[in-house]
This record gives sequence, structure tokens and C-alpha cells, in this order.
Amino acid sequence: MDTLLQQSIEQWHTSQLDTAHELASCTLQGLQSLAELNLQAMRATVQENGEQIGALLTSGDFASATDLAMAQLEPASRKAQAYSGHVQRIVEKAGTDIASVMSKRFEVSCKQLFAVADVKTREAQSAS
Repeated sequence: MDTLLQQSIEQWHTSQLDTAHELASCTLQGLQSLAELNLQAMRATVQENGEQIGALLTSGDFASATDLAMAQLEPASRKAQAYSGHVQRIVEKAGTDIASVMSKRFEVSCKQLFAVADVKTREAQSAS
């Protein structure tokens, strides 16, 4: 195997490892953001549930307990929608970051391929 081809293969392998590292980093950043969001949601839920349970226990009768529970439906729905929006933004950012890495990788691969093809073409022309 000639030196140029061997160097190209080595560059390709190095580039593959760099790409894998970048992709793993993008994925881990997304997972970390999602974990942070989940921790925030869990803390808020635990605190709010404690407050709601206290209010339910101090309510005088079944009707007032039902009213308290029903009053929580709309805020809970808004919180679920907000959570969903946050998750969507995290996933979109991770997807955009991964697409960017892959786009750069494709560009580098094309440049490497064309460089080898150019050298091989010149070698073939000078040999004839």
C-alpha cells in the first residue's frame, strides 16, 4: 500500500474517532440537560404535593377537598405543557448539534476523498 493511501486511511480513522467523541459529547449534553430538567420538575412536584396534601388534610369536608383537587387540574396541565416544551427544545438542540457534527464530518470526508483522487489522477497521468 502506498504512503498516501496509508496516510489517508489513518486520517480517516482519526477523523472517525473525533466524530464519535463529538457525537457522544452532544448526546451526553442533551442527556445532562434532560436530567437537570427532571430534577427541577421532581423538586417542584414534591414541594407542591406536600403543600396540596397539607391543604387537603386541613379541608373540612369532602366538597372542599374536591374543590381543592379540581383547582389543581389546570395548573398541572400548564406545567405538563411547559415540561413538554422544555423537553422538545432539549431534543431539538441535541439534534441540531448532532446534525452539525455529521455535516462537518461529511465535508471532511469529501475533502479527504477528493485529495486522494486528485493525487491518484496526477500519478496516473504522469505514469502514462
